Amino acid sequence: MTLRKLRQKRGLTQQELAERVHGVNQSRVAGYENGRYDVRNMTLGTLLEVLDAVGQKALARKLRTLLLEDSTFGAVSDK
Repeated sequence: MTLRKLRQKRGLTQQELAERVHGVNQSRVAGYENGRYDVRNMTLGTLLEVLDAVGQKALARKLRTLLLEDSTFGAVSDK
């Protein structure tokens, strides 16, 4: 499922999603959705915040757990 579909499924506007993710504005959300920015270039923290914001908390939690178990990534904040 795309970021746009996940956001819309949660009933969020681009602005509302941006307000829930530290360091991301509405223009950046639009850029991720239309392909101007590659979501693969998001920082790990931003990706986890986006997943939380669009209702993918279980996936974000699982990803945090996996990363915390892998010492090559160091500490990952769990907000």
